[in-house]
Amino acid sequence: MKQLDFWIFIYNKLNKKLKVNLVIVADTHPDFQITTSKMAVSEDVDTFGALGSKNNELSILQSLRGTLTKEEPTNILKEIEDTQNPQDTRNTKTLIVKTLCKDDRDTIKLIIDNLEEQKNGILHITQYTFSFFPECENNDDVIISRNKNDDWKFEENIGVLNTIYIVGGNSLGLALSKVISGLDFFVVIFDEISDLITMKNNHFCNKKIITKYSEIHKYILPSKKSYIIINTPSIEKNKIALKSISDINFKYIGLIDGNTFKEKKKIYDLEVFNKTNQTIHYPAGININPKTPGETAISIISEIISVKNQS
Repeated sequence: MKQLDFWIFIYNKLNKKLKVNLVIVADTHPDFQITTSKMAVSEDVDTFGALGSKNNELSILQSLRGTLTKEEPTNILKEIEDTQNPQDTRNTKTLIVKTLCKDDRDTIKLIIDNLEEQKNGILHITQYTFSFFPECENNDDVIISRNKNDDWKFEENIGVLNTIYIVGGNSLGLALSKVISGLDFFVVIFDEISDLITMKNNHFCNKKIITKYSEIHKYILPSKKSYIIINTPSIEKNKIALKSISDINFKYIGLIDGNTFKEKKKIYDLEVFNKTNQTIHYPAGININPKTPGETAISIISEIISVKNQS
């Protein structure tokens, strides 16, 4: 949960009465949704986060050198050159910089609370304001605008993290949790067996839930940032889990089993378990001919990231 750690870093610096530059780079490309990268730079020259390529990051940090020592806060929204891919004219990078001070602590605390509670919210930044609106969400994850008077606005949906639900706490569930732990996902894993050794050894997930597979829908937060991997010990239990989530919309549904029949899809009457008419990735993962749980996990996470980054 790197996003949560990022805002905690800022909050701790502001608590020490240190100013912090919140630096955001938004990437806009016609083939993909707008994505953002963030860095916090504090008055004591400490940093947290990253801004994409090292060349871009270094150039931005050099341009901001000395701004935190000035009395006037820095408030910037401007397009910048993509030093990584200057030939790609379709890609636009927008730099947003906002100086935060101790007066912004309450807003940062609100963001932290929202993240911990897995609730929706909108980060709202202008050259005049820094605010957060809890329990609401824009249709677009990122909105950037500027009017004829040169007033600008940046908004981003934050609060509900990209959440991966893993149904089945076996060796693959453990491997998936381990791979995902290095990414900015909230990981929830389900199993029916309370003393399963791979569940006990899973220190990589954010939450473990012991429940019947028929009850998993009770613990799932419907969101366009929710992903689920069905990975139970048997086809019959897979069917039970699929039926439990049949009314829930997900960004991604992946289905795994050990079956080796050529026409796998005939095993499941997927229409019965898919009332929302979503694509079910079966078998889940990209085709890299994986041989181990770790390789299978990488295959599945690669497919999820591909889906996440599509426009």
